[in-house]
Amino acid sequence: MGATLFPVVCAAPLSKEVMNRFIEQNDDVDEDEWNLVFVDSIDHYYDKPSEAPVGDDSNPNSPFIGKTP
Repeated sequence: MGATLFPVVCAAPLSKEVMNRFIEQNDDVDEDEWNLVFVDSIDHYYDKPSEAPVGDDSNPNSPFIGKTP
């Protein structure tokens, strides 16, 4: 079984620069390893963490945009 993934749901469009910075800042945390994955689609299977550099902005049609928890 792989590492536990911690989803970051894209409830707003995110630029690749924002996602890269978020991942890079998370890498500086020494206490635990947080395997973050940006989730912007319900049709995609997420089986590995997001890694910098992120190649594209998040999906502008994410089904989570405008939703609240």
